Amino acid sequence: MKTNTFTSFSVLLCAGVACLFSCTQEQDYKSIRKEVVAIHDHLMADAETAVDYQEQLDSLFLQSFPMSAGQTDTVAAKVEIEAAIAALKAADEKMMDWMNQFNPDVEGKSKEESILYFREQMTGILVLESSYKQAMLTAEQLLLKYGLKPSVHGGHGHTHAH
Repeated sequence: MKTNTFTSFSVLLCAGVACLFSCTQEQDYKSIRKEVVAIHDHLMADAETAVDYQEQLDSLFLQSFPMSAGQTDTVAAKVEIEAAIAALKAADEKMMDWMNQFNPDVEGKSKEESILYFREQMTGILVLESSYKQAMLTAEQLLLKYGLKPSVHGGHGHTHAH
């Protein structure tokens, strides 16, 4: 009887550990996927703001924009503005490329493959986030430099953290 009880307990313990390990792994990929999607959602809000910044920079580029004291080189200013616009567009294109390849569905993948996939996606979205943040910071600084207040899509403030 002791052996059967011990064996039953051992089997039950092993099953519990296996389930715990399995559930933990499943939770791992789900939590990574959830974080990737949350960063993406935040970047979509940034993308709206980036479009606003790009429109402001486009307008600034096309007009005789105010120069601050000491800034008299219109050609250099326009090159700087064009570079900022290009950086915003590049970040947007990278976002579109990332979204086109991202697949939140794990059907047909093992848990390990799912974890690996979402970790790779996390790396990609963090690189993308960095590109967006840098492009937006540059755009904000240029708009302020030329005496404009960066407008924000829908009246929401832009933040540099997620």
